[in-house]
Amino acid sequence: MRSMRWSARTSHNPLIDGTLIAVLWFAIALMTIAALGLLALPFLRRRMTMASREAYDLAVYRDQLRELEQDLARGVISEGEADAAKLEIQRRMLRVAPAAAGAGAKPAAAGATPAPRGHRLFRYASMGSLGLAVPAIALGLYAALGSPHLPSKPFSEAQREAV
Repeated sequence: MRSMRWSARTSHNPLIDGTLIAVLWFAIALMTIAALGLLALPFLRRRMTMASREAYDLAVYRDQLRELEQDLARGVISEGEADAAKLEIQRRMLRVAPAAAGAGAKPAAAGATPAPRGHRLFRYASMGSLGLAVPAIALGLYAALGSPHLPSKPFSEAQREAV
């Protein structure tokens, strides 16, 4: 009797069954596209190159000079101490300045600059291989670890078997 009751409840309407399967595959496709989009973000962003070490050092020394002048204006340090500290900071700047000028470095205030657009083919090839590899790996794992060959069971029957 139990099987008759169950068969009366199940829908053998191919339109409903096909629609549910289509909705399932549509949801799977959307989740795959979302995952691939998140994986592709680093490839789509423009890479920024940072200012050179020498340019960064010069910016730090300029900030130290500004702070030194502020401390002198507030009366935190004496004029003699300020002159000695200023001289030391300027010596450090001179030590770094030839290397920064020789490298053609931009001042650190300019911040990060866009990197050249080279290797575009590599970026697109990487995105394409990710686009193919992620779904293929997911389907392979499902085929190996899942049970695609088993027929589906009603929830109540699977719950009874679990108990």
